[in-house]
Amino acid sequence: MIFFRNNAGAVKQRSSALLLYSLPTFRVAAVLAFSFLLCRDVIAQAAESDGSETETLRGTVVNSVTQAPIPRALVYSADNRYAVLTDGDGHFEFTVPKSASDTGTNFAYSDPAARSWSFAANHAPVPLMARKPGFLDPPVEIGAKEKTASGNDISVPLLPEGIIKGRVTAAGAEAATGVMVQLLSRQVQEGVLRWVPGPTVQANSAGEFRFAELLPGSYKLFTREWMDNDPVAQVPGSQVYGFPPVYYPGGAEPSAAAAIELDAGQTVQADIEIQGKPYHQVRIPVANADINNGFSVTVEGQQGSRFELGLNSNEQRIEGMLPAGSYTVQATTYGPNSVSGSVSIRVGDAPVQGPTLVLAPNTNIPVQVKEEFGDSSPNSSAGWSDGKHSYVLRGPRLYLQARLESLDEIEPRGAALRPPTPPDDQSLVLEGVAPGRYWLRVSTSRGYIASATMGSLDLLHQPFTVSSG
Repeated sequence: MIFFRNNAGAVKQRSSALLLYSLPTFRVAAVLAFSFLLCRDVIAQAAESDGSETETLRGTVVNSVTQAPIPRALVYSADNRYAVLTDGDGHFEFTVPKSASDTGTNFAYSDPAARSWSFAANHAPVPLMARKPGFLDPPVEIGAKEKTASGNDISVPLLPEGIIKGRVTAAGAEAATGVMVQLLSRQVQEGVLRWVPGPTVQANSAGEFRFAELLPGSYKLFTREWMDNDPVAQVPGSQVYGFPPVYYPGGAEPSAAAAIELDAGQTVQADIEIQGKPYHQVRIPVANADINNGFSVTVEGQQGSRFELGLNSNEQRIEGMLPAGSYTVQATTYGPNSVSGSVSIRVGDAPVQGPTLVLAPNTNIPVQVKEEFGDSSPNSSAGWSDGKHSYVLRGPRLYLQARLESLDEIEPRGAALRPPTPPDDQSLVLEGVAPGRYWLRVSTSRGYIASATMGSLDLLHQPFTVSSG
């Protein structure tokens, strides 16, 4: 149940309750925002005096950690009117129109959060940026608001990049050429700490990989499942080998992954060794498969590690290769009438013909809203069109936004509110929710959300589970 209150906190009627029913992965340019405020009066005055009314803006680009100057950094304006490389001591300077302000200074620090400065008095600021390979934009405030610099001399900080690199080997020292390595970063999303998928890189011919331009923080990495590319293994009738995922430093499941704490300018060596295992043919018949709107297959091992199988649409079956172990295979289609299903299989030392995976309609979750507003102003309305029909939206349908966010950090999925249907649909329904665990994300442009519950479960602070069927 979700309750809405206005900012005054008064509780008054309007009846309806929000009940939830469960039914059957950067290249970062270091950018420092400065502002050029070039007023028309100054420009006109400069024009009248043939450009003689100018002054010099000077600065130094420095390493934000060591405070050492950074030579050969590019400092430039967004409109490309100004550009210069710093010298060997990190210095740069521009000649700009002279300020007509009472302070007599042409340059002022105006926004510490955005690292923004301004000079002169134009109403259209022009950003000034700095960058150099190996450095990033600092994600922290610098200085104090309205800071000024004598003689227009400023210090521009750039953050040295962090690097995670390593080598993937197989069978001891043999390079695992071509294996894919995935990076995860620890981030706060909507108040919740999550491991968020980052970039994926491919190991080179020496088995080496490298993640560069990383901000300070916590990271994890793992190898994706990789099939042996030895030509001998491709001979018909030969035993096929593959390499299951490995979570750095050497675990077989996600819980065994160790966090890498990376500081600014630090380089971490993270080597991974993968182990080859015999793989066996797996075939799982699929019933009620409709692949017109897309079809995905998720294969999860006992401890959460991920493997890959695919859909053979001609034979209406899921197939591929897996090593010995127990697995849950889940299939999901997309679109307005999405379906899903799952089966459990066990692979031994021989090919497996699994049980039929039957796809059933995904769950629709209706959302009911109880309004408790103290003001007596009537609800507004607004028009909306899907290109075929026009609708008038009123009440919660107008101001409430709700969606589901999966707890699956490697392959995230979710669900959103169903669009209105003719003739006058004001209902709120989270449509086509596949089995899994989810966070409810809900926001409102009117009042605030006092609570959101499903039975005794507090959905603002706890995830919930959607079961198959």
